Amino acid sequence: MVRTTLSTPRRQFKKALREHPAKDIVVSYDRDSDELLVYFGRESAERPGVGRRVNAGLYLRVDRETGKPLGFQIENLLSVVVPKYPDMLVYLDFADLRGITVEEVGELRRRYARERPQEFLSPYRGLLRTLAYA
Repeated sequence: MVRTTLSTPRRQFKKALREHPAKDIVVSYDRDSDELLVYFGRESAERPGVGRRVNAGLYLRVDRETGKPLGFQIENLLSVVVPKYPDMLVYLDFADLRGITVEEVGELRRRYARERPQEFLSPYRGLLRTLAYA
């Protein structure tokens, strides 16, 4: 039997992110449970899986039979994760939303942009520099 340590799911998670193209992801968010599920393709979303803890609130979803990574799960997305990392709201743009509307997501985005503009806009600074020299 293989002994599972915390570092094993962490390594599996990093490897799975490198190996699965973003264009194939299937995303869902449920407001009642405040849980984001991201699967590495439609087939992965349909497979029964279990969560392996990577970090507090972050789980690698793996196939029950094979242990193959299916995707990942983030707990407490809006209550804990987004206040620390507002750019995580981008996942909701791709998600099948339950219990929250597109308009509510837009309002959350605007609120964080107003409260923390430097942090919220920092991912786009490189793009602006590129455009300035184009």
